[in-house]
Amino acid sequence: MLVFFVNFNNSVLLVAELVGITTTPCVLALNAYLHSPAGIFIVNNTTIYWTNFFNNTMYTGTLSQNTILNPRQITGGIFNLPNGVSVDTVNNKIYWVNQETSANDTPPLGTGAIYVGDLSDTVISNPIELSIPDDAILGPSGLFINYNTQKIYWTDFYASAMLVGDLSGTSVTNIQVLTGDQTDGDTVFGLPFGFPTGVFIAQTTNEIYWTSYFPSAIYRGDISDTFISNIAQITGPTFSGPNGIFITEGTLSDPLIDVCDATCESCVGLFVQFSDLARKQKPSLDLSNSDDVNLLSNALDLTQAYCVKMDWNNSSQIGGSARELAAILVASDSDLDPIHFKLKQSLLKGNSRDCCTSDFPD
Repeated sequence: MLVFFVNFNNSVLLVAELVGITTTPCVLALNAYLHSPAGIFIVNNTTIYWTNFFNNTMYTGTLSQNTILNPRQITGGIFNLPNGVSVDTVNNKIYWVNQETSANDTPPLGTGAIYVGDLSDTVISNPIELSIPDDAILGPSGLFINYNTQKIYWTDFYASAMLVGDLSGTSVTNIQVLTGDQTDGDTVFGLPFGFPTGVFIAQTTNEIYWTSYFPSAIYRGDISDTFISNIAQITGPTFSGPNGIFITEGTLSDPLIDVCDATCESCVGLFVQFSDLARKQKPSLDLSNSDDVNLLSNALDLTQAYCVKMDWNNSSQIGGSARELAAILVASDSDLDPIHFKLKQSLLKGNSRDCCTSDFPD
């Protein structure tokens, strides 16, 4: 079973093979169109929809190995701090959560909402807010809809709660709050669900999975009607404000995610992506400035975390420290010897298939 989730804090999409309650996440995409991503929804392991929380946008694209191809913005919706998203592919409907209903709202005012609209490719038409009592939707975040039973689940970040109701057209009725084991070890800061963000129901096994922003964690439990038992935390090293979550059948050997084999090519490519993110934070880097060097060092640290199968301590293989890699990336071509020039060109292309076989001086 595969767990897809987004890390809100560092704007990455990850995937992990779930074995029991243990995961080994891998970066699936760090993309210029991911900006504090919140909700995700995946169709047939190929098409992904996601929301960007802070810039009030929604996108769709095609999953392909370690990236998102053809990212396109979805227009026509009403987006104010958008979070969870769900697509009804049979009826061409799209549902999404706005944590606030106005850009001027200051949380927590209890002004969140869930919307539905008609979806045609990348255009939403006829967006309308679902009818839900205000006291049941303070600060909605995650969203899951069982289109067979017409049950709609959502998490409420402000209320530290999860709820379920019956979806009927544009109304939600029979709303109930999910409850969980209250024993020590099954609660998070005295709350059964922490501060929940995303939610997913595995219908064949009657399991519920949810992400918690604080603490940064993913949890699972057995769900029966509105009660969750056997709550356990999913272990994994790369949770940083996890938000949207989606689960599909599959393994890490599937072609979609062969990036998780962590070859030298993919690892150096990941460093390029992370270092590029650092350069976007501060385009002009001064390598005599420790703060600037730390940006690149953090990029390398992130790469190391995601490339556990690569011996990154071998400086001859990766060209040395983060400082050296940073220097190579920003140096003029005329100042580089032929070996480091070759490394720089491969780094900038995100493809080290050739240069990884060479020995680079320390």
